[in-house]
Amino acid sequence: MSRTLTLLRHAKSSHEDVRLADIDRPLTDRGRSDAPRVAAWMKAEAIVPDLVLCSTSVRTRQTLGLIASAWPKKVTTRFEAKLYHAEAQLLLARARALSADVRHVLFVGHNPGFHDLALRLVGAGDDGLRASLAEKYATCGCAVFVFDVVGWADVAVRAATLTHWMTPKRLA
Repeated sequence: MSRTLTLLRHAKSSHEDVRLADIDRPLTDRGRSDAPRVAAWMKAEAIVPDLVLCSTSVRTRQTLGLIASAWPKKVTTRFEAKLYHAEAQLLLARARALSADVRHVLFVGHNPGFHDLALRLVGAGDDGLRASLAEKYATCGCAVFVFDVVGWADVAVRAATLTHWMTPKRLA
C-alpha cells in the first residue's frame, strides 16, 4: 500500500493594503492567473486528493477554490486554523494522524513550513525535481510525495519519493 501527500503553497498574495492582517491578504492578479495553470497541470497528472486540509487564510482559501474547480469530483475539505503558518513538525504530525481511509491528502498552506517539511520528507525521486525543490518553494508550488507505508502513522522523514514538483514558472 502507499499513501500520497501533496503540498500546495498558496498562490501569490497581495501586500498592498497594509491595514489588512496577514491572514486576510487576498491573491494578486498573478496569483489568480497562476492557480488555474497549476490546476490544469494537476488535472493532466491526475493529482486529485481524497481529502483537503487547508489553512484558514484568505489566500489559501482563494487558491484552493481555483484549484478545486478543475477536479472531476467534489473533494472533502477541512479548513484548519492550526495550518495557518504551521511549522514542519506540526504538518507532519497532522499527516500522521490521518485516518486509514484517506489514501491521498492535499495540504494547502504556507512557507516556511511547507519548504521545511518537503526537504525533510524527500528521500528518493528525480534528482532534477529534488534540486529544484531544494532551491525555493515558490508561491503556488505543488509537490507530491508518495510513501510506501500501510498507514499514515508510519510516514517517516527521508522516506518519501518525490513524484511531482511544479511551479507556475516551470509551467511557462
